[in-house]
Amino acid sequence: MVAGWGVAPQGAHAQSSRDAEFARVLLERGFTDLAEKEARRIEASTRYPEKVRGDAGYLLARILKKRARENPAQAPQLLEEMAQLIDELKRKYPTHAMSAIADLEKLQVRVREAESRLAEAENEQDPEKAKADREAAVSIFDEVLGQFEAVIADLNQRVDKAGNKASEDLRYKRDLAEYLYASALFSYGKALGKDDERRKEAFTKARDRYQAFFDERGDFFNLQVLSFLGLGKAQLELGQNEDAALTFTDAIEVEVPFESPDPRLRKEMESFVADAKAEAYYWLLTAHVRAGQYDQAVEVWKDLEQRFPEGKKTHFGKLATLVYAKALAGLGRYDEAARAVAVVLEASMRSKKIIPGYDIDPYGVSAAKTLAEISEGYTGFFPAPLQYRAGQGFIFKRQFEKATWALKGVLAAAATDAERETWGPKALVDLATAYDRLGRPVDAALAYQGLYRMFPGAPNADLAMRLAKQRFLDLEKADGKGFFKRLADEVTDDMQRSLTGIAVEKIKYNRGVESQRLGRYVEAAQEFEKVEPEIEVDGKRQPVDFYGKAIANAGYCWYRAARAERSERRAQRHLEKARAALEKALRYGEEHGDAGAQAAAAYFLALIDSDGNDKTEQDYRRALERLKVFDGPLASDRVYRDKALAQMVHCAVQLAARKKSPEERWKWLGEAERRLAQLAADFPDADDLPFAAFEIGDAYATLSQELAKAGQTDAAGRALRKASGYLERWVKANDKASFGQLAWVGGLLLRAGESAKAAEVLGRAVALVDAGKLGAKQREQLADAYTRVEYAAALVGTGKPDMALEQLDKARERFEAAGSDATSEFLYARTLDEALYRKWKNSGDARLLGRLNEAHDAYWQVLDTLGERGWNDMVATYRLPPVTYYVADKEAAARQLEIRLALKQWRWVYSQIQPMFETGALDDLVARKLGPDVTGTIIEERDDAVVVRTRKGETVSVPRSEIRRIERFPKKLRERFRTLMERAKREGGL
Repeated sequence: MVAGWGVAPQGAHAQSSRDAEFARVLLERGFTDLAEKEARRIEASTRYPEKVRGDAGYLLARILKKRARENPAQAPQLLEEMAQLIDELKRKYPTHAMSAIADLEKLQVRVREAESRLAEAENEQDPEKAKADREAAVSIFDEVLGQFEAVIADLNQRVDKAGNKASEDLRYKRDLAEYLYASALFSYGKALGKDDERRKEAFTKARDRYQAFFDERGDFFNLQVLSFLGLGKAQLELGQNEDAALTFTDAIEVEVPFESPDPRLRKEMESFVADAKAEAYYWLLTAHVRAGQYDQAVEVWKDLEQRFPEGKKTHFGKLATLVYAKALAGLGRYDEAARAVAVVLEASMRSKKIIPGYDIDPYGVSAAKTLAEISEGYTGFFPAPLQYRAGQGFIFKRQFEKATWALKGVLAAAATDAERETWGPKALVDLATAYDRLGRPVDAALAYQGLYRMFPGAPNADLAMRLAKQRFLDLEKADGKGFFKRLADEVTDDMQRSLTGIAVEKIKYNRGVESQRLGRYVEAAQEFEKVEPEIEVDGKRQPVDFYGKAIANAGYCWYRAARAERSERRAQRHLEKARAALEKALRYGEEHGDAGAQAAAAYFLALIDSDGNDKTEQDYRRALERLKVFDGPLASDRVYRDKALAQMVHCAVQLAARKKSPEERWKWLGEAERRLAQLAADFPDADDLPFAAFEIGDAYATLSQELAKAGQTDAAGRALRKASGYLERWVKANDKASFGQLAWVGGLLLRAGESAKAAEVLGRAVALVDAGKLGAKQREQLADAYTRVEYAAALVGTGKPDMALEQLDKARERFEAAGSDATSEFLYARTLDEALYRKWKNSGDARLLGRLNEAHDAYWQVLDTLGERGWNDMVATYRLPPVTYYVADKEAAARQLEIRLALKQWRWVYSQIQPMFETGALDDLVARKLGPDVTGTIIEERDDAVVVRTRKGETVSVPRSEIRRIERFPKKLRERFRTLMERAKREGGL
């Protein structure tokens, strides 16, 4: 770990099986369901080693954490499930790297669960539910805060016991626990009611903890910065605004602590510092606004714009924009304030994280609340879009009376008919909602009635009619005097008049779109299927031009419903409906020339055929057949063709995996390559490109291994080169690749002979280790060591022996820390020998000879231990020059003689070489299949036998049927021995 930069300990990935690594890749690429299925399979299988099953188990915990982050509504349940899983994993895998920090991880999970409850309480519209969520959060904090103290005490004891020998990993765990405890105390204070006397006590404890951490713990820069920010926030909550402002002013000046040579680590550090600066600016603005110091807040904003303009795009930068708007409003500059909020709102509406039921993301919700707050001091109207958001903000704040006044102003604020038609219906729906929450059903019904009468073409007009009618009928039941029944009958008449012709079908379609947007896929599919293919206009049948699209959407929604369904039986029923709808859309598209419907149907049918781990060869072939339409009639499609090409790659790779014949596998992988080339040429920015390259590279890597085992060396090398090429593309496009992924791909590149590319990728891997992305357990130390050795080998291959030696020194330290002898590792010994030899040859520095002699002796010893079979395995594994063990041994002997010659041991060198020439040891060799080996010079080769003069001077005829190998001693190596012998004789005066 680089001093001054801390990262939470993680389990190593490099030693996991390829299956576990693939599951991790699936998760990182967003295929969460597939990753879960694969991880569960590995964790449940006894054929995997315990460490690999542990990796898979903790991967399942990560999956639950990811789902909790992506689904706030389900977060408490998912985090509770994760905590239970961590307990189970700790019992099952007590020696796993992650089990050592399981208690701390579990506490983090429980704190996140409490914070999730607290977030739900703040966003909950129902006061009773909000109260229940807040109480649940407090209950969790009451449970975990005491446990934090026990964990910290244990870690402190372990650090004190280790003294100066305490590892950075152990100290980081201790510091992390202390920081998280202070953070939990702060969140606990936020969860308590403002009148609860424990609230001030919690914030005071948090402040003191943060202060103590900042004063006493300085080893890990990121934790120190986070604690400093926490200190300011606690001061702010305690009303110590001046102290908070000073703290945040200092925090703004934070800079990257050191210049890293690794671009990835540098980028990570710069990103962290940028986020910290933005947060400091946000809280400094907040401190001034809370103190009513609006002029100072505006000056802070100007400072941000001048010194740190890119900070406005960060999370806290967006929130700071809203605080700046409040400062402007405090100065009476309402138009400027509204424009500042509009910047956040516009970005929110383009977000990929739109909240279901709304057309903005969480930043938009905060912006709407800010507009509502600002509007209270404003006597006029904002522009219609912002006026609507102000009303929406009051609803988010549960201030429904104020919401009605703001929403009534939307129609008055509309400057054009387009604005009126866009924002009027939205405002009337929210106005009705506000009246309902105020217990004024008559006003709510009239708001709905106003919507469909003023805007009959609005997507929600038919829904407004039904809601108005229902309100009037409910009132009639309560009143019983007939007045509200007459109003309900009027609505019925309106409905009958308006629901005719194309409007009826459009309403059905719009309902489907809305349900799909909200993730209600079954309901959406049913609405889409209600759309009719034709309508009657003036006595004639006319086609509905969006019918094909509606049916294709129905199929897609049934497919999404099947994926979300936990019941296998119901999921199967949904899939059958999806197939039926998509087949119908496909036929309709072909018959009526609806290319959009045809493209959607063809793609999703192929996806159903090929999506999942239970698919057969027939399924993949059927999917490819469906996708052929994108080569013909739909070759110009720009909506689905890129996805179709990526799916063709997937299908071809899967078909290759199901073939036993290498020829068939080459054929299908060639097809996958062809499709990938099409995808890259036609859609160079396609999101699916990197993963498609990964799939092909992974398949070629597997093929290479199998061919190597079968002894097909040349074919294995060709497959390996293809694998390394595609995986390098994937790694380059994946700036968040893990240590294990980088080590794996870098190793493949090294074996493929791509030293420069291997050095680049393996350099990224070791940079992650230097940045603290790997723990200090034995497994992690070995993973780091092996990766550094491969990195060193790649550096030697690129002519950088000095850098290689640095990495080998670090690798030796890691081997020793893991209780292993580096000199017994083949690649380490060979690479150290080669690096020192090249450095000596480059520099001529005689001081290197002692170490080189020692390193070469160690390598020769490893070579001797390997024997012929072991050497052949190393040749296949590391793609070494394909020389025989005998020749490799003699090459090592030649190098030893060269080193001894440089050490001026002339007589010894001469005495070693001269007998070799006398006995014919450097001539051609023959070895028998059975019995004692016969070695010597080949005198004559016949059709049925070989005549050999042995080293004892005997002449032997060996039948060819008994010969295992004829070995030709390389002429170049023979001449090298002769040159060394002559030099020894000449320089030694022998």
